[in-house]
Amino acid sequence: MRLLEFNLDEGGANPQHLPAAQKQSKPPVTTPQKPTLAAARQRAKVFPVKTNTTRKPARRSPIDLEQLQQRIVALELRIQERVDRRGEQVPARELELLKQRIQLLERNVNSELWAAKQREYSMLQLLSKPTWQVRLRKQLMHFRKHKLPEIGNWLKTETHEWWQHSQPHWWPKFARAWQESLQQARR
Repeated sequence: MRLLEFNLDEGGANPQHLPAAQKQSKPPVTTPQKPTLAAARQRAKVFPVKTNTTRKPARRSPIDLEQLQQRIVALELRIQERVDRRGEQVPARELELLKQRIQLLERNVNSELWAAKQREYSMLQLLSKPTWQVRLRKQLMHFRKHKLPEIGNWLKTETHEWWQHSQPHWWPKFARAWQESLQQARR
């Protein structure tokens, strides 16, 4: 967007359209007056407006099932080592925290599997759709095999009906006279 320079002599209401040579030749007028609205606008900082306020959804990295199993085994080994070292049972609070962590990991795995199944289903749906050319070819074949004969039959009946209803009152006499002339010509 291009900013206009306003004429300060006329109160800043009219934009100046001066060539570059004239702009450089005139020295800027500095007066010790009160700052005007136009001068305040010139000194004001302009910040760009962000037009795209929507954020892209964060893509989660896929969960590595082998790594997850290794973490669970490592946690179980650490608990077993602590039990062996102390010779006593692990406090119930630590077991609850471990259960919560394992449940969280299971939920993450289940949600990842569900998301993968959804992606697979949507991709299969896209792949099962015929291409545009195949659909067009099918529609043209259907039109040629079914619609064209229907249109032809309809046109035939309509033209026959039109012929029957459009004949003028003199037509039967004309047809009879024509038949008689043909018979006379054959004799």
